[in-house]
Amino acid sequence: MRPIRPLSCLLRVALFVAVTGVALLGVEAWARLANPFGICLYRDNIRYVNEAIELPSGAQQPLGRLFEHRKHLALEFSEFTLHTDAHGLRLADAGAAPSVPRPQSADRPLRALFLGDSVTFAWGVEERDGWVRVVERTTRAHDGRALECLNAGHPKYNTIQEADWLAVHGDALEPDAVVLTYVVNDIEDQYGTYLKLMEQAAAAAAADPGPLARIGTSLRETFFGLHGLVTIAGVQRELSRAAGRANPPVEALPEYANGWPASQAALERVREWCAQRRLPLLVLDATVPRISALRAWCDQNAIPYADVCFSPAEWARGVVISKADGHFNALGNSIIARKAAAALHRAGIAAPE
Repeated sequence: MRPIRPLSCLLRVALFVAVTGVALLGVEAWARLANPFGICLYRDNIRYVNEAIELPSGAQQPLGRLFEHRKHLALEFSEFTLHTDAHGLRLADAGAAPSVPRPQSADRPLRALFLGDSVTFAWGVEERDGWVRVVERTTRAHDGRALECLNAGHPKYNTIQEADWLAVHGDALEPDAVVLTYVVNDIEDQYGTYLKLMEQAAAAAAADPGPLARIGTSLRETFFGLHGLVTIAGVQRELSRAAGRANPPVEALPEYANGWPASQAALERVREWCAQRRLPLLVLDATVPRISALRAWCDQNAIPYADVCFSPAEWARGVVISKADGHFNALGNSIIARKAAAALHRAGIAAPE
């Protein structure tokens, strides 16, 4: 038997490391350029939190706004651009800010203010493809005037933050109608989640992570494409496991017991704000799974209600951005826009299509 030479072994190990390194670099380059499954949106989420938001005064109060957009932003993300105005509203471009105060003329557009979370914001697509902007382009007011749509959607908001934002910014924007899009996240404790994240960040900053942890963080930041591929593989594995399990109704979830009463109280605040100014309020239901109490609350308070969720046939058309991001693509936004326009007509705010 031939003896194994140390030099030969070292060469083989070096060759293996070199080939593996080149292969990993190739996969990383492909992941960045091709953006399979929309993995770059993971990095966009981090950048959004770090660069697009600010904590307003009162944000540390238990019912305070979680955060709001910085003013006059122009940020380029991997798949979309974020422009904001002096109130943090999302704009189609930097020059599209609404007039504040509004001109007093008979033919001024009817202004609808849209409240909601990332669904209203239209995360992952350009603002021109978001359903709020599509409604503005394709719909007229009930009396034939132009319809001006203000997009106050904020990722990570729930009804409490939306009600707080409306109380602070609503009067300055002088809306003629308010449209609130409700999602299942509205019953989640976003403020509590925020506090936990801040506590974890403070603890991490105070502790010495050690050399291995620092190396790991550096590798994740450097090879974010590979990290995204590993992450989406884990997500898909978990989704496959969950596919065979029966999902309990929302009302059976632990967060519902406290989440719905808190959300309902915020809905009451929005309703009262609109009632005091004699403005119509429309609620669009985008909850998956359904929260039956929302429809009951709308019926009880005579609030126009509309279901804008996708049918099974619409889901089958591919309405989400990617396997990594379940937000809606341009097609999904166009379908919601059609349903929202019909709801605005039934509520007496917009003309028929």
